[in-house]
Amino acid sequence: LGRSFEVLESKVSTFEASLQQFSERLSDTDKTLADIEGNSQELLDVREVIDALLILEREKYIEAIGKKNSANPTPEDMAKDAGEIYFASPASNEVFRSNLDANQRSVNGR
Repeated sequence: LGRSFEVLESKVSTFEASLQQFSERLSDTDKTLADIEGNSQELLDVREVIDALLILEREKYIEAIGKKNSANPTPEDMAKDAGEIYFASPASNEVFRSNLDANQRSVNGR
């Protein structure tokens, strides 16, 4: 009976050691996942900046093409020259333009 307890104790000790190693690996994995999460958030922040820069470059490109191809300015060209942001949707442009006009009238007291 004493020998059986020694064997059982040995097996329990081996199991506890394996469990401790697993716990350490799990802790290391949690740290790695936290690092990955931090890095991915930084990349998402950089992506927002890059997307904004690409939009600005696209606007410059569209403006350059528009000025090159058009001797008669369109309402969009005139709006862009006045500082209005050009949106892809004509409906968005109309809403923005009407809001801009309303704001200018309120500033000018009309």
